[in-house]
Amino acid sequence: MQRSLGTSLGLLLAGCAGLPGWSVVSEGVAEVLVSARGEVVVEELVELSTRFEPGGDTRLACVQLQEVFTGRFPCGSAACNERSLQLELGDASGSCATGSGYHGSATLTVDLAGPEDLLVVHQWQGLARDGVLVDGSASVSWAEGDSLHRVEHRSTWSDGRRVVDAEGDREQTLVDDSLGLDGGLDVQGERSWYWKGDWELQMSDTVMPPGLPVPRQGSYSIADSQGNLLGASFEPAAGGAVQVTISGLRRDRVLQVDARGEILEGD
Repeated sequence: MQRSLGTSLGLLLAGCAGLPGWSVVSEGVAEVLVSARGEVVVEELVELSTRFEPGGDTRLACVQLQEVFTGRFPCGSAACNERSLQLELGDASGSCATGSGYHGSATLTVDLAGPEDLLVVHQWQGLARDGVLVDGSASVSWAEGDSLHRVEHRSTWSDGRRVVDAEGDREQTLVDDSLGLDGGLDVQGERSWYWKGDWELQMSDTVMPPGLPVPRQGSYSIADSQGNLLGASFEPAAGGAVQVTISGLRRDRVLQVDARGEILEGD
């Protein structure tokens, strides 16, 4: 029987409770593996917001983004006000047959500082998808012709069980341009958040599947507010599962989880 990551990983790592400072880590390690949930909600909006032709005209860029978002989210609305795009996502009437799962509002503001200096600033208000609600902001910057995007964000997300204040600075690129987000994102950078304590995370060579919070490859380096360090490495396993190796305990622990964080087995 599958068990939730939050419950099962805490039980699995209960043996580390005797180590000084590790009681906090064993309680929170499950949250580390789902700490990207807020970013998952907005990842599609971030990627779509880079799809305009840079030409030095912010109004034209806004109109191009309006077409992109209207095509992707036919149940919502997208309106340009000079260089800002106001998005209302979701179908209030309930009559739209092609819903995206999104609800809430977002404002995207285009800033073209130069022909090779592109910036889109996001503001999210009550943006929800798959049971996760996000409020906050991000700046997405890149150079013309470069597929590598820098994303700096500050947000608060909640899922009914926890309210998490998070911020991060990462660089990301599509794994396969021809597949778009369906091919996943290659992510490097850092994330910090507060929930039952302060946490910091470094991501290295991390490949994030579309719409899911658990990497399918790469590694995390995690620190809590007391300076305790924990490592997590990820690699593909049979049947689409992910093998997660937790280091920094008395001994390494190896888990098999599905991409949504459900434990399939563990030692």
